[in-house]
Amino acid sequence: MEKIILNIYPIILLVVTFFGAKRSEKGEVASEFLSLSQSKRIQGAACVAIIIHHVTQQITQYGYIDKGFITIFNCLGILFTALFFFFSGYGLITSVYTKDNYLKKFPIKRFPTVLIPFWVINILGVLLVVIAYHVRYDLGSVLSDIFGYTLINSNAWFIVEIVFIYIFFYVLFGLIKNRDVAFVLLAVAVILLIIYSYFQGHDTGAKAHWFKGEWWYNSTIAFVFGMLFARFKDGITSFFNRHYKVILVLTIILLIVTFYVQLYTLVRYGYYDERMYGKYGRLLTLLAQMLFCLVFTTFVLLLNMKITIGNRVLTYISGISIELYLIHGFFVEKIFGNVRMGDITRFAVVIACSIACTAIVSPAIKWLVKKVVPDNR
Repeated sequence: MEKIILNIYPIILLVVTFFGAKRSEKGEVASEFLSLSQSKRIQGAACVAIIIHHVTQQITQYGYIDKGFITIFNCLGILFTALFFFFSGYGLITSVYTKDNYLKKFPIKRFPTVLIPFWVINILGVLLVVIAYHVRYDLGSVLSDIFGYTLINSNAWFIVEIVFIYIFFYVLFGLIKNRDVAFVLLAVAVILLIIYSYFQGHDTGAKAHWFKGEWWYNSTIAFVFGMLFARFKDGITSFFNRHYKVILVLTIILLIVTFYVQLYTLVRYGYYDERMYGKYGRLLTLLAQMLFCLVFTTFVLLLNMKITIGNRVLTYISGISIELYLIHGFFVEKIFGNVRMGDITRFAVVIACSIACTAIVSPAIKWLVKKVVPDNR
């Protein structure tokens, strides 16, 4: 019975996501397709899905214990992270091609919006382990954890990687006047970052370090997809709309196929064989997961072409998604990780406490961001 009840959490997420949704007119593309508000709402839903993913990993010991249908969330986290990468790539390219002086304002507008939440929540994480676990810090370790050279919150890897990509973007588009050349070089830089990360292996100690682990790169390709979609949006959207039903059916079939293919490669090969010949198995796993991410992202885009989502709950979550993403890991691991409780209770407690804590912390973080970025629109 518990295995059945656990499914209530993804069901609630689906209800929250699609409650109040509106369909576009037949044959028409939704007027808010890929608008900023829609992008943020999709990312808000994806953020909650990532929390479900991490709690599922915990209660199933990364899939070794069957908990029913929800066990599938063990290998779905990359899909929701891929959405964050996609919208980051889409947003940057759309902005640089359509907004005057975007690059001039980019450093002061973009970096604080991700780094201030990152640093503030790292400070809270350091305080947590010092007060609750009596961890002793020297000055170097404190600064390393706060500024993110080492990750006190392993989920914060996304912020580190996206900042690197922001730097690539700013430098390339700033130095190269031909935007299309800069576009190609940025795509190459992101792919090279994936390749670099691929060869870094995994952490062997207690601390999390940069680019150590497959989660740093197995969904990053969606950023390049977002770039391409932004650059050729009109043509792609028109093609999708003309052949919508066929493409939707094919995408659903591909989504099912790629799910089982990447699941097979994960079980058969995985990422943890560090020997030279093991790299071929890891490469197959990576390619399968990258394809899985691209197909899923396409599926979400197809839905958003015809369905406009939005309600008060989803809009609120979308407004605190970056802080929620950074905070929830502390509740999953450091606060409730060793507390004995039922699985149903664990999901409820982690999700509720993560959202409640974020609701308290987020206004202060946004105030700090606004002080650094006076016009934060």
